[in-house]
Amino acid sequence: MADYFDKYLENIPSELQYRQTKLTPNSKREMLAYLLKSPWLDGIQKDIEEKSNKFIPKDELLNEMMENTNYDYGGAWQAYGEDMFGFDPVTETSHGYSTTPSGQMLKAPDHKTAWKQIFMTEGGYTPDPPFASPHPSLTRDQAAQTLMGELEPFDPSKHTPQDIGLGGLSTEYLATDFDPEHITFSDLGDPEGLAFNYPTIWFNDNGVPIHLEDSRQAMAQALKYETKTGKKFPRFLDLPTAVNVAKQRSNMGGASKTTLMNSMPYEEF
Repeated sequence: MADYFDKYLENIPSELQYRQTKLTPNSKREMLAYLLKSPWLDGIQKDIEEKSNKFIPKDELLNEMMENTNYDYGGAWQAYGEDMFGFDPVTETSHGYSTTPSGQMLKAPDHKTAWKQIFMTEGGYTPDPPFASPHPSLTRDQAAQTLMGELEPFDPSKHTPQDIGLGGLSTEYLATDFDPEHITFSDLGDPEGLAFNYPTIWFNDNGVPIHLEDSRQAMAQALKYETKTGKKFPRFLDLPTAVNVAKQRSNMGGASKTTLMNSMPYEEF
């Protein structure tokens, strides 16, 4: 069954849809020569050898990839040249771009990560938590549910507490952090400034809970919600105060009593 991402790709303008770009013979030779010596191909060859204990010469590997591809290497070469792969120094891996600067898709609809680019464009944040985070990435199904409707915090007038594996029925599961628009740093480099509480559990139009386990994803969703609705989550003068209020709210029944937005007035500090 087609999901949000399939329908998105079906409805983008034809000039932005995925296709295999045909290069001139000379341009194709230049691209292949670059790919043969690229860190990207080195990484793929090494990964195959480590996982299957099988060594494949780079020229054979590249030919196989060009013949069985769901990525528009020609389009990437035309758009970016020798910068067609971004290198992540943390994971030490190279990654191809999902689109050209004009927005044309470089990944086919069946490419395993094509949906992630759509989510970042439409959702405003990455479905993958930062490297070394203990939290899992959003699955494609979770990401699709996130985009199918307007996510909102738990509202006792329309939502019911859900068991999402946190040890009982849950409503909001608050996180606390500094407001990125009001954060400052001390002489020692310690963060200071306004803090706020925000939910890590969000509900879509069908009342389905989406748990954004990584707090950075949840904060991005909270800030997006504030911008779109004009509503504000409670702010506090410092982090300890915000943490204490979150604990008190949980002890008093949390969102099952009142929405987080209505738990106290928002003050412009």
